Amino acid sequence: MWFATQGGVSRFDGYRFVNFGIAEGLPFIDVETILEDRQGRIWAGTLEGGVAVLEKGEWTIKKSYRGFADQAFVKLFEGHDGHIFCYPDTGISIITDKAVRYLTTKDGLSNDSVTCHWVDKDGKILIGTYSGLDLIQKGQNSSYHIKTLLSDVTVMCLIRDLHGMLWIGTWGDGIFRYDGNTFVNYSGHEDSPIKKVSCLYIDHKGNLWAGLMESGIARLENDRFIMNTDPVISQASIMDIVEDRHNTIWAQSWGEGVFMIRQNQVRKITTSNNLPDIF
Repeated sequence: MWFATQGGVSRFDGYRFVNFGIAEGLPFIDVETILEDRQGRIWAGTLEGGVAVLEKGEWTIKKSYRGFADQAFVKLFEGHDGHIFCYPDTGISIITDKAVRYLTTKDGLSNDSVTCHWVDKDGKILIGTYSGLDLIQKGQNSSYHIKTLLSDVTVMCLIRDLHGMLWIGTWGDGIFRYDGNTFVNYSGHEDSPIKKVSCLYIDHKGNLWAGLMESGIARLENDRFIMNTDPVISQASIMDIVEDRHNTIWAQSWGEGVFMIRQNQVRKITTSNNLPDIF
């Protein structure tokens, strides 16, 4: 198991940790994201040192003519073609075996500030930016074509449900559903509006959950998002949602600890329950 930390990269083999820092070849000590590709290589996106890859026991720093090594990369993902995609606030960088390529607004991106991504089974890549939702498809001669599907919204998160519907969480415009042709907006009701969405999650039953800023958590029921009105969580800012093997929903918050949701009952876990930090 691999970990990205502020002190480098750590590997746990089930018995002990092996740590990798600048002395072992990393370009910067603060690692924001980590990825293992289909070839078994480990990629590390750092805060100020660009991207490095661990292959055959050695770290290699990826460089290009555009100051690539000085950028902060917060997300990495692998395309179906084996290329590594990474993004900071200057568009998308694509690392191939031969070079580093770029996609920016000059190539059709709705905004160079990229927030999220989703890779479909057919290889299509959906990209959320501060200005919309973009579709990236690979054309002939290894070129990429970009089409903006939804504009004038800040997209924060993307997820596809079990029925193939794409759900788009935005900052200020609620949630959109996209069936490949039409967008439908879900912004709640006047008494419980859904505006700022920070995360989306599909549980084992196919239920869609939405984490909201300063509004807690909501779940899609009968084509409506129902807010959890429990005062324990109703005004929290939910940053991430996961489900454990016992089908319990866990919601990570900003500054209020972790919430556990089981059978519609909400429990708040903080430092008083031995949680080391509430952020």
